Amino acid sequence: MLEDILAEKDQAIALADEALHYLSQARPDLSGAQYDDLFLRLNLLRRVATIWKLHAEAFFGYKVLAEGHDVPGLRARVERAIAALHRHAQTSKTAGLTDDPPAATDEIRKVAEDLEERLQSL
Repeated sequence: MLEDILAEKDQAIALADEALHYLSQARPDLSGAQYDDLFLRLNLLRRVATIWKLHAEAFFGYKVLAEGHDVPGLRARVERAIAALHRHAQTSKTAGLTDDPPAATDEIRKVAEDLEERLQSL
């Protein structure tokens, strides 16, 4: 189930990458402002898909661990996802995306901190 959820997020990331690739090919046919606007939107789409993947990996991985299942490497995987969420929170802060969910700094940081506390309590 976890792998199915993550595969869906991987597909969304791949589609965003594909759209960014096609945008780069269309650049000669677009004004600078059009290109910049589309690039910003598609890049944000990719970031959001990545953030949702990390949320899913951390939350559902934690849930499996909390239910007492012994899955080799899962705890480290959840820890890596949480660490990546912290990095994305910092990236959002640097980019000025402090108020726009799901890429909002505080939203990402709160989820990461909550999952960190839950994981430590196991």
